[in-house]
Amino acid sequence: MKKFEQLKRLYRTITGYMDPYDFSDAMISGLTADFDRLFELSWKSLKEYMRNDLMMLDAKTGSPREIIKLAYRENLIDDEELWLGILKDRNDDAHHYKNSAAILYMGRIMDLYMDVIKKLIERLAELIPAEILPDSRVPGSFAYKYRQHCPQRS
Repeated sequence: MKKFEQLKRLYRTITGYMDPYDFSDAMISGLTADFDRLFELSWKSLKEYMRNDLMMLDAKTGSPREIIKLAYRENLIDDEELWLGILKDRNDDAHHYKNSAAILYMGRIMDLYMDVIKKLIERLAELIPAEILPDSRVPGSFAYKYRQHCPQRS
């Protein structure tokens, strides 16, 4: 499942740079935006698994809320209320006009939500065979050509 592979890759990326002591605008903005994408991949991975592997017709056109409820019913996730809380936070993230609200969201991401996503990844890894996707690194030849054509910054 392509979405599941993307989910695992983004999770590794976020855990690689997450810093609980960095409250810079760049960290807040980057972490919350990346987590919003991570959550999107999470519920869509659940939807894809339930639709394709479990043949659940209910999962075909479900909203995030409906998919979370179905996943809980199918024992794919443990805490329905926490997942619905993540959904609410994700939806509210676009309306964080105060830095303090974004910092609180970032705290919940690091303290609670990343562990929930990790549990989901572990659960789905038990159920979904690993898929080998091509590496997404930029080839060295591209980087060389880019450096040749771009002016050097002083």
